[in-house]
Amino acid sequence: MKFLLVLLALLTCSAHAKDALSDKGILFFSTAFNWKFGNVIIDGEPAGQLKNGFFATTLEPGVHHLTGIRQHNKSTTFSIVFEIKPRTVTTLGTLSFLNDSVKLRNFYVFTKNDRATAIYLQKQHADLYKLATQPFYYPPVAFEEPETIRNYRLSKNSRGLDDLNNEHFNGTYRNDFYSDDLGILLDTRDKNNISPINTHSLERPIPVPADQNVAPRHFLNSLQELFQLTNSGLQKIDLPSTVHPRTGYQSKDLLMLEGHNADLYFSKDLGKNWTIIDTPIAEDYTETILYPTEKGLIYGPITGNNWNKYKKRLGFIIDKSNGNQTQINWSKYVLPESKFYWVGSQLLMDPVKLGNKAFLFVYNPDKDKWSEVRLPNRHCGIEVVSSNINLKCAEGDNFTSPDIGKTWAKQS
Repeated sequence: MKFLLVLLALLTCSAHAKDALSDKGILFFSTAFNWKFGNVIIDGEPAGQLKNGFFATTLEPGVHHLTGIRQHNKSTTFSIVFEIKPRTVTTLGTLSFLNDSVKLRNFYVFTKNDRATAIYLQKQHADLYKLATQPFYYPPVAFEEPETIRNYRLSKNSRGLDDLNNEHFNGTYRNDFYSDDLGILLDTRDKNNISPINTHSLERPIPVPADQNVAPRHFLNSLQELFQLTNSGLQKIDLPSTVHPRTGYQSKDLLMLEGHNADLYFSKDLGKNWTIIDTPIAEDYTETILYPTEKGLIYGPITGNNWNKYKKRLGFIIDKSNGNQTQINWSKYVLPESKFYWVGSQLLMDPVKLGNKAFLFVYNPDKDKWSEVRLPNRHCGIEVVSSNINLKCAEGDNFTSPDIGKTWAKQS
């Protein structure tokens, strides 16, 4: 009897909780590339975290105010009024926060983005998304005047290369293109003839990293759309509904995209047909690295301090000509800024500082194992020349090794 009373109480609480939750609505928005993380402030109070440019939460029905995003080193404040309706996704689309140096003010621009909204909520907030029974609701927020946006584009396009901020360059070959919010894209491959490219979009175009002299080049944006560069500007390539790219790589034989769940897509005909491959990384997926080398693309999770959460500690070497994958054991010290190099048949990863020591990590394919090589100077970056590893050190002596770190000699 006691068991039945407890069970009845639990079911009653569960039903009440479900009813209370089902009366709420959902707020969703994403942000352009200059804001990816921070505390979201709604009605003057912290309402949750902006994560990798996405935010979703449940709110009580009624009128609310989105008033800012705070980071540890900067914040932005504004007043965006929106209404929450029961069992409805209220979406602000994608917000771009921009600076108008002429009028000395910041402004924000809204871009509708149903596709990214649905994909994100289905994958990251499935329980929330199941509550929504109505179509997405876009509140009547204040869009910027087209003239303001047009003038902003023109002012950016007219600036010389010397004025461009290097941090805005994207892709493997940083000086190929300059891109910014509002769809601003400059072709900077010919420094004597910098020209704007028509993007037909308000989203920042991101060049897909590519081998040298590959054409035509391709671009992605935050709406997970793919574009090809043509003589008339960027032309959109229709993707299958299952393809949700966030990054990629292009060789002379292959266009590869990586999705938000660590799944891979390959096309040998510039996006007309795609082969989709689910990788084991997806089971543990948080963030990945895709690094080009002369022997293929190095692909795997960014492990860093999260090593213990990974069930399958795997990476891949991907053939750039056909997409074939060689599965390899993975290092526990891979960081977003890690770089990879080949010395003969062995793969090297950038030095990692552990306490007051620094190590080079070497992968031996015959043993499918990474080994640690302690460096004689911890203030160094590496340069691989043929079979030699050279340490270029900010402090102290430089060193060179002809045998992958077994011996080191000082460089004069």
